[in-house]
Amino acid sequence: MAYRRLEVDYGIQEKIRKLCVGLFFLSLSVVLILWYQPSLKKMRNFEQKVEAQKKELAALTALHRRYQEQLTALRHDPEAIEREARQKLRVVKPEETIYRFEPTSSAR
Repeated sequence: MAYRRLEVDYGIQEKIRKLCVGLFFLSLSVVLILWYQPSLKKMRNFEQKVEAQKKELAALTALHRRYQEQLTALRHDPEAIEREARQKLRVVKPEETIYRFEPTSSAR
């Protein structure tokens, strides 16, 4: 035996009730959005700071790796020591001659 659902039309009262329930949930949503908006803004700012710090960390890690490679080369490679001494301290071998080129006055 199949049951049929009996629908009763309550008229305007039902429409007003549905409207009130809809307005309640709409206003609740608006209040929650306004309530949590500052927190969401802070969270976005923190995420941006974290991304910036991750980029800075990656750059510093690469710099650290480069310095470690230079340090290892200076500890174990005599040619690296000689190259650094020539570049930074301007050390030359006894039989070498240094030629210096001064810029002309028009180039300054």
